[in-house]
Amino acid sequence: MQPKTYLAILKYGLYSSFVTFLLIFPSLLFPFITSKQISFNILMEVLAVVWVLLIVTYPEYRPQKNYLTGGILAYFLAVGLSAIFGVDFNLSFWGNAERMLGLFHLLHFLLFYLILITVMRQKSDWERLLDVSIVTSVIIVIYGLIKVYPASTIGNAAYVGGLMIFNFWFALWRIFSCKDWWQRSIYIFAAFLILVGFVKADISGSQAGFGAGLAVMGIIFFFLQKSKKIKIIGAAAMGLLVIVLVLLFAFRSNPIFDNTKLGGMLRAFSNTNATFNTRLLSWRAAYLDFHNHPILGVGHGNYAAIFDKYFTTKFYDFSPNETYFDRAHNNIVEIASTTGSLGLLTYLFIFVAAFYYLFKSFRQKKINSWQLAVLSGLIVAYFVQNLAVFDSLVTYVSLFGLLGFIYYNYHQNEIDVVSAKKSALSDEKELALWVVLIILALIFVVRFNIRGFQMLAGTIDGYQSVAKGQLMEGVAIYKQTLAKEVGYNRDSRGTLVNLISSHPQALMSLSTKDAQEVAAYAVELARQNAAYNPTDSLLHTQLAKISDVAARLNYKDMDKFNEYSGDAVAAIDTAILASPERFPLYSVKSDIYLTRGEKDEAINALKKAIKLRSDSPDAYCSLARAYFFFKDYNQAYESARTCAKLDSISLLGTGDLVTGAINYFSEKKDIESAQYFQAYLDSQIKPGQAAQ
Repeated sequence: MQPKTYLAILKYGLYSSFVTFLLIFPSLLFPFITSKQISFNILMEVLAVVWVLLIVTYPEYRPQKNYLTGGILAYFLAVGLSAIFGVDFNLSFWGNAERMLGLFHLLHFLLFYLILITVMRQKSDWERLLDVSIVTSVIIVIYGLIKVYPASTIGNAAYVGGLMIFNFWFALWRIFSCKDWWQRSIYIFAAFLILVGFVKADISGSQAGFGAGLAVMGIIFFFLQKSKKIKIIGAAAMGLLVIVLVLLFAFRSNPIFDNTKLGGMLRAFSNTNATFNTRLLSWRAAYLDFHNHPILGVGHGNYAAIFDKYFTTKFYDFSPNETYFDRAHNNIVEIASTTGSLGLLTYLFIFVAAFYYLFKSFRQKKINSWQLAVLSGLIVAYFVQNLAVFDSLVTYVSLFGLLGFIYYNYHQNEIDVVSAKKSALSDEKELALWVVLIILALIFVVRFNIRGFQMLAGTIDGYQSVAKGQLMEGVAIYKQTLAKEVGYNRDSRGTLVNLISSHPQALMSLSTKDAQEVAAYAVELARQNAAYNPTDSLLHTQLAKISDVAARLNYKDMDKFNEYSGDAVAAIDTAILASPERFPLYSVKSDIYLTRGEKDEAINALKKAIKLRSDSPDAYCSLARAYFFFKDYNQAYESARTCAKLDSISLLGTGDLVTGAINYFSEKKDIESAQYFQAYLDSQIKPGQAAQ
């Protein structure tokens, strides 16, 4: 095959990769993520066949060695080593369905970069690629404005913000590189729409990155001007901008900014911001743990292990519900803590190399001052915004596209696109290589992607059946779906485990035998997940809950009861050891001991929760129910009163505990408490029910 044919296939394959940004398959679990990533993986694996054939058959097209590519390869090596020596190799390598950021998926972005620097050899190639990226972003913005914003087709406003940053700067590049006014007008309009999308996303970290990128772009451009007058004007403009920003931040509490977009943006950067404070607590955990894994970290993608270990009850002051971080929401913190100093140094080296080649390209007059300013500003904008968020498919593709573009600008005069000569590889050997590579690609596509599609779609089908009350049919779908291992099955298993453990009453519609079999299957799924990481708090909590459900279903068979209940105790103890200040775990532990009929252990677990968080209504309400279960009524009613004072009386239900509390406080002449419980009980009686 002629090199032009290889190049055409690869180029159009790269252009079509941006179409994955628009894909949403509702039938899949986490459709905004999985639809895009699996489709991208398949595309890259197919293109890999053509790429390998090209560089083997025509060695002239092999990428040139340089520091940038070397830095990228070194970083991937560091990630791989951290995965091998980390706490959960499965999570490091495969990731989960919610993020799809395991090393397996990241390697497809590396492949994207290598193909880029191999085949994108002319200015027109890169102009088309930038145009495709810009048009894709415009479509995403328009779709979002018509349908739902800020998530649009991406599913997460933070990812949208990052994507818009890249494409705003890509549009700037095209604006400054176009000579025709009508072309510039088109790109100016595109930049305007992208800016609208960026503002609509409303992500503080992206806004900070955007501002930093603009500042760096302005500084570089004005500093490189030969005219002293222009430099003075630029310095004055930048100084004025700084003064305006300082004044805006100084007076951001002024009522004039109330209910305004600008006021919301300015006030987001505050030490009273709940999100900012949860981030600080998360980053503190990474700092405290770094000395334990200074070289290779805890393992790529395993940030949750660090977060859980140093989780503090202060977190509930800012976010009572969202208390699980599997990402640091800061790329530097994330990389340092999960891949260690080796990962961090190689990651930072990529950006050092990028700036090195940018400035070297400028000195060699391969790019002008505007182009240097635009690309430098984009790098800074991306880097700063990632101090508050993390990457996704859309930002990884954009990042590696940017790095490939920097590679091209430096090597553009060294690339020979005409004189490539066929290697000594014979036609027969080329055909044989085609066959071998196609077979390998098919194995990858089917084994890890098509099967992944089937698993994720089957998970939704099974979940919906169980949710509709068709429990046995749903479990049968799960068994068929999970019979084949894909690598990232853990989320699919977890959906069934969580569904049954949170709605155990659904098992009551089944025969005893069927209910026990369903519970046993769910326990087995939870055990498989927990085996990935023997110290994972979340996975062992799931195992503890479902084992407790299975124990209750087997209360007549003491051998099975003791097996399941013992597993529940061991699992919840492991979860607590991994995250000792996560006080809701003690309520789970109490429930397990309630099942076992062990009063002291059940009560002590809840007292430990109260000691950790004395203002927790859940713990007091659970303590009231526990005392009531063990017929320690006076203690039950006193705990119920504390629960009620914390405005959580609804957690007590409307049964005998509330009725007993009314009588108890009436006898004690505590009329206020008695009336409070009576008023609550009356409010729960439906109209006409009392008359009956």
